[in-house]
Parts: sequence; C-alpha cells; structure tokens
Amino acid sequence: MKLKKFLYMYFFVNIFLVNVSLTIENEKETREIQTAIKALGPSRSFVYYDLHLSENEKSAGNALKISKTDSYNNYGNLNVLESEVREFIKTLGKVNNTNAKEVAGLIVRLVNEILQASEQETAWVAVRAFTPISEYDVPRWHTDGYYFEPYSGDLYKFALTLKGSPTLFYRLPDNKREEFYALRGKGTEQNDYNRQALADMLGQFKEAISIAHPYQGAVFIVGPNNAAVHSEPPIKEERLFISILPGSKTQIKEWESK
Repeated sequence: MKLKKFLYMYFFVNIFLVNVSLTIENEKETREIQTAIKALGPSRSFVYYDLHLSENEKSAGNALKISKTDSYNNYGNLNVLESEVREFIKTLGKVNNTNAKEVAGLIVRLVNEILQASEQETAWVAVRAFTPISEYDVPRWHTDGYYFEPYSGDLYKFALTLKGSPTLFYRLPDNKREEFYALRGKGTEQNDYNRQALADMLGQFKEAISIAHPYQGAVFIVGPNNAAVHSEPPIKEERLFISILPGSKTQIKEWESK
C-alpha cells in the first residue's frame, strides 16, 4: 500500500512539474510574439520571431509527404481545428498518418500562442500545401488590404512555414511606395499581370529581399499604406504554409462572408 501511494505521489508530482514547465515555456513564447507585434510600425512592416519547435515537431514536419496542392481554411471554428487539420494532413500523402497528429497539435499550439499574444477571440487559419510548381518563379509581390472593419489602423497577420521555403518579404523604402503602388495597385485593385514589371523593379535591390531563418514565423502589417510587401517563394520542393489572421468573432465571420 505504501509503495502504491509513493508511486502515485511520484507520478502526480512529475506530471505537475511537466505542466508547470510547459506553462512557463508557453508564457515565454507568447511574450516573444507580443514583442514582435509591438515592434511593427511605419518603418518596420514585418518582424520575425522564433517558433520554438521541439525536435519531435521538426521531425514530424520534415517527414510529411505532400503529393498534391491543396488548402484548408478555418474561420473561427477553432474547437475543430486540430481534428480537421489532422484529417487534412492525412489526405496530402499516404505516409502521413503517424505525423498528422503531431503536426495538427503543433499548428493548434502556434495558433493559441498567437491568440494569447494578440488578445483576440479567434482567427482565420489557412493551411496550404504545395507540390513543386513554377507559378512563383517570378515573385508575386503584393500587399494585403483590410480584411474587415474598421478599415483603418494597423492590422497584422502571421505567416509560418513548417516545411519548404518561407514567405519572402521586401524592405521597401518609403520613397519607392508610390512607384510600387502605381505598378501593383492596392487592395482589390492589385493587378497580377504587372507581376513581371514589379519583379524587374524590385529585383534591382535584391539585398532588400528578406527570408526567415528555418523555424521562424513572421508577423506583418496588412491594410494601410505601410503594409508589408511580400510574395510566395519559388516553390521547388514540397511546402506546408500556415497563415493566421487574428480578430474578433464578428470580424472573422465578416471575412468569411466575403
């Protein structure tokens, strides 16, 4: 009886210590995201931060097999996010069953940390899978407009890549904004057929193209004139990308209705 009681107490204490450790780590990661959000401004339209992936999480992402280009969207119904992402991951390749749970759990963790840091109710979560394609060999340089009301102030969004090349960002000088928008347009007026002209314009300053280090996420401004200029990377390998737009339930439903 004493042995059973000892083993029970030992197990309980260890579970308690693990939970405390996870809570402390989660708070640390949330603070890092908050710091990144606060660093955004007119002269800094995007900021990178560390995703703090465990070795198991890295291995699960790297082991994913992506045999088709497909996407999954969740508009604020986050109570089913983990189960639906798990099933989505399984459809991407025959060997994904063992890693689907790990990757889905990782995505839920990353979303929850972003919601805590941004102090928002919910989010639009998009998971996009790619096989190698040539569509983005010429960058699709663009900015994101406002997704929902109010159509003012700095709104921000997150871009995370768990497999493959990360999103490209461009440090566009203020004195180039007018020329950029003249070619590209803003909001719904953006013109994809000017892609080559923009690539030629921005290609003159390749040192301004910024690429995240492995296992970094990016938070970036969307909406106003100082929104971040970004593009999908050339996709020469399998890629799993997640975008997260925090907001109120009303705002995310408004975006879904569009």
